Amino acid sequence: MRSFPPAFDDRHDLAPVVVRCDYSDDDAFTAVVHALTRPFFIIRGPEWDGATVGEVMAVARCHPAVPVVFIADTRTMSSPEHPLLAVANTTPDDDDYAETTRAGRAFRVRPSAAHEVHGLLELLVAGFAGLAEQAAREPDQVYRGLR
Repeated sequence: MRSFPPAFDDRHDLAPVVVRCDYSDDDAFTAVVHALTRPFFIIRGPEWDGATVGEVMAVARCHPAVPVVFIADTRTMSSPEHPLLAVANTTPDDDDYAETTRAGRAFRVRPSAAHEVHGLLELLVAGFAGLAEQAAREPDQVYRGLR
């Protein structure tokens, strides 16, 4: 059974949460980690290998204060920029679900911009939909940060 580790509750509020779900390329994941801005909190282990977005988010729902979860999946490991999948931690039962997901529940983000995305959402400076729309305007649909 998957769960976030006990240390998760002690993480810094502004630390993005990254879940590693693909173990096909350790060098690629090392590049992701090096591109992340500190602080960050990584969840990894053999029990997460092959986890789907739905499986990750089912666990994340136990932590509603986390606005977004970043998933390192197959595309992350195989793409040159290693874009993470940013997924809104929301369900249809949430009051703001329709607004949060009006541009989709997920978008790609460069690891170097994950901290920015998390911070903007955590501090209520930007909405998830607006960030997703910005990513959608890019030719490869990857959010690279505010310009």
